[in-house]
Amino acid sequence: MQVNFTEIRLTDINGNVAMSSDFHKTIADRLYNHAETCDFVEIAMEINKGNLVDLSAKQIESIRTLVKDPRMGIYTHSRKAFDDFVDEILATEAQRIKEEKNEPKSKDTPDVPE
Repeated sequence: MQVNFTEIRLTDINGNVAMSSDFHKTIADRLYNHAETCDFVEIAMEINKGNLVDLSAKQIESIRTLVKDPRMGIYTHSRKAFDDFVDEILATEAQRIKEEKNEPKSKDTPDVPE
């Protein structure tokens, strides 16, 4: 699924959205420097640029695990914002798959003259 990490919205204690957020760059940095495999190097570079990245649910969960690790130095409110963002992406994808499965298959019907 296509993911745009620049869409993560950080808020202050009052719930106001931060005016400027480069949180995607923080995620990219942590991923680039701390991921367990080299598979995430290119992904981190694309996230850092603000580009869409194509990720599987498993890859998204791996990034979530990294972001949730308190040793990564990401503030708790930022981890929550990321967690909410991932939950929304995965729910949207699950809904899309469900709707795709439930769509009736269109049958080719010959054109009938009026």
